[in-house]
Amino acid sequence: MKRLLLLAASVAALNLAMAPSGFAQEASPGFDRGRNQSVNERPRPEFDPMGVQFRAWMLRPELVAEVGQTNNVFAEDSNEDSDTYISLRPRLQGETTWSRHGARFAVGAERAAFNDTTNNNEFSPYAEGELRLDIGRDGAISVGGRRANDSEGRTSPDQPAAAESPVEFDVNEVSVAARYTFNRVRVSARAAARDLDFQDAKTPGGVTLDQDDRDRTEREFSVRGEWALSPSVALVAEAGANTREYDLNPPAVAVNRESNGRSYAVGANFDVTRLARGEVTVGYLEQEFKDVSIGDINGLALNARLDWFPTDRTTVGFTANRSIAETGLTTTAGAEQSTLSVRVDHELRRNVIVSAALSGGSRDYQGIDRQDDLRRGELSVRYLVNRRAELRAGYVVESQSSGGAARDRDFDVGTGFVALALRL
Repeated sequence: MKRLLLLAASVAALNLAMAPSGFAQEASPGFDRGRNQSVNERPRPEFDPMGVQFRAWMLRPELVAEVGQTNNVFAEDSNEDSDTYISLRPRLQGETTWSRHGARFAVGAERAAFNDTTNNNEFSPYAEGELRLDIGRDGAISVGGRRANDSEGRTSPDQPAAAESPVEFDVNEVSVAARYTFNRVRVSARAAARDLDFQDAKTPGGVTLDQDDRDRTEREFSVRGEWALSPSVALVAEAGANTREYDLNPPAVAVNRESNGRSYAVGANFDVTRLARGEVTVGYLEQEFKDVSIGDINGLALNARLDWFPTDRTTVGFTANRSIAETGLTTTAGAEQSTLSVRVDHELRRNVIVSAALSGGSRDYQGIDRQDDLRRGELSVRYLVNRRAELRAGYVVESQSSGGAARDRDFDVGTGFVALALRL
């Protein structure tokens, strides 16, 4: 479950030190130089869990129990309701210890239970895996997949305001990726398909809110080339294409939201010892919709990430992105989305990490008069008790301002939490 409001603060601290859920994607851009490590990536042998060896597998079980309170559980612009919640997140991940090739998996679930607003209770199981075949020393082919039952958070711009409970949806994803290095040139490609199946919601009065018009299949393909100018710097060129196919089209729905998109970008990545690492690409993107009433989206493509290391105990991360987002609105299918964020992680002590983050962004919807401005702030701390236990605490503030004739609600939400993670 991806609850940006209630669970993001605790999950974010852990995710920075772990691979992303899309196993077939590489964990970091550019050549894997390994010259710098962020505060959250740094190994701590006296506090890192050892895992459980089972034949050729290293297994890493974990259970996170979290208690929190939010001051606006429905993300309303007035008459806010506060509530407390308990969340349990069991997870088992494993990877092979083979000298060549590899496989890994993760299975888990998230259960959130609210004290008063029990219609917000959620249960989200998932399973994912990847198989990697090494081609000599310089290449690899990987196949991955993911299956999950997820739900939209109350702050999602796609969540129907009249829905009594968060909208649930099933996700099925498969991907194939390949990479090969020729001396100072590395070429990689990735293809993925994702199927989204949304479940109907209901109003408090029992009226069904049909969500079948959101069911769709998304396909993506990208190719990327990197040329190392030096051990520290490489030039990057990449291109991508995508299709969005919906299960329902007119006359079953009012608007045909199917589209085809393309993107092209160039840039560079770098890893300068004891200073900084990152990647910046700029280019052009476009999304063409079959329904002329929506209109096409095109313009600047931007993807940037920079990690700055002012000291050995501090990491400052900057990200910027401009992309095209799919929407859950029946009147349009696309929105121009821009985000900018900064995050600071400081190792107060070897086993105490303090983090602060600020982010802002906007969504400009195509075909309708609506623009959302989003802001988010976070302050959190991690206390590594020992190899098997970790305490976390934090506070998250999230707000939205919406304008235009088709505007959404404005809201401000604050959530505090404490969590205990148990691991082997």
